[in-house]
Amino acid sequence: MILSDTTQLIQSLKDREPESFALLYATYGGKIYEVAYRMTGSQAEAEDITQETFLQVYRKVDDFRGQSQLYTWMYAIAKNLCYRHFQRAKKSSFASFEALLDSGAEIGPSSAIKAWEKQELVRQIKEGCLTGLVRCLAFPQRMAFILHILLHLPVRNVAEILDKSEAATKVLIHRARKNLRNFLCKNCSVYEPVNPCHCEDLLGFSLKQGWIERLASEKRNLPDVEQIEEEIKSVREVVELYTQLSVPHPPQNFNRRIQQFIVEQEGVIFASKKV
Repeated sequence: MILSDTTQLIQSLKDREPESFALLYATYGGKIYEVAYRMTGSQAEAEDITQETFLQVYRKVDDFRGQSQLYTWMYAIAKNLCYRHFQRAKKSSFASFEALLDSGAEIGPSSAIKAWEKQELVRQIKEGCLTGLVRCLAFPQRMAFILHILLHLPVRNVAEILDKSEAATKVLIHRARKNLRNFLCKNCSVYEPVNPCHCEDLLGFSLKQGWIERLASEKRNLPDVEQIEEEIKSVREVVELYTQLSVPHPPQNFNRRIQQFIVEQEGVIFASKKV
């Protein structure tokens, strides 16, 4: 049996002490929701799956024997719920996602979008694009990639959650990286500069679909500290894109691409003037 500082919490859960479930949710609620949201791409579905996960924990906690970590057991419950959602939902594919991007780009950018808000809208598109790509992966690859690469769980824990060997789990992670990398090399200008960038072309289409939201006019002049945080976050996401998907090493011109991305930011923290 695995003994840890959660032993007392587990016993409190089995004793049905109300405060124990509040503590459990405060500790793991956000993590379970993040898994569910990344898997489904829907806030409503993620909220439902998170709620059902904790309901099942409440109902089944007496069956928990401590043969795994508590969070591993909870992730496994959330995984099964996500899998049921995946079976009900229409399966996405890289081909269908590429067709969707192409059809959206044909509409072109909206002339009503102001220059000052374009950067934020493009950021939303890139974030949504990553979510869409991850959803194109086969379910086992998707789970392995999200749990290990995006949520930084060790391979041994991911293997236990997926009920697979560590070797099989590493294969799933490798294949997920390869599939995502192949798509990005073919379609994304951030990962492969020879590709045309369609992010701005997708602004009008994405707004029409309700996938992104325009900023309120009063948010135009954001405090420098908030803008700096957003700029650093943007660069970090690009760096992680290369380091997560490149096997075994980032491209040879990795440094130049990051440098070019920083130059194109035209922001506050990366500007030549003092802030």
